[in-house]
Amino acid sequence: MRTNHHYDDENDKYFISVSTNSSTLITVLTLSNGYQVDFGLPNSMRHILGFNSAVYTTNYQESENVVNIMNINSILVNIDIITGSYISGRMQPVIYSFFPNVSPGYKIGRNCHI
Repeated sequence: MRTNHHYDDENDKYFISVSTNSSTLITVLTLSNGYQVDFGLPNSMRHILGFNSAVYTTNYQESENVVNIMNINSILVNIDIITGSYISGRMQPVIYSFFPNVSPGYKIGRNCHI
C-alpha cells in the first residue's frame, strides 16, 4: 500500500484500516483521504466482517453484524509483489497461510490494514 501511495507517510497510518471491538465482536472500518469500501460486490468479505451490502464512505463505521469468522477453515494472504509460492502445484502470490482454530472472540483480536 505504501508503494502505491495508499498510505499517509506524514501521519504514519493507512487510509483504510480494519480493526475489531472484541467486547462487541464487531468490525470497525476506518477510512481517510476520501477512500471508500464497496461491500456490494460479489465475493467480498462483507459476510465475514459483519457488514451489509453497501458502499461505506464515512470516516468511522462499525459493522451492522458480529464478525462471522468461525466458519473459516483457512486464510491465504496474497500480495502481488512476491513469487515462488505454490498452491496445489500452481504458482500463486501467497505470502502467508494459516488455519484459525481458536474459541469465539479470539480470532478478531488483531488489527489489519487493507
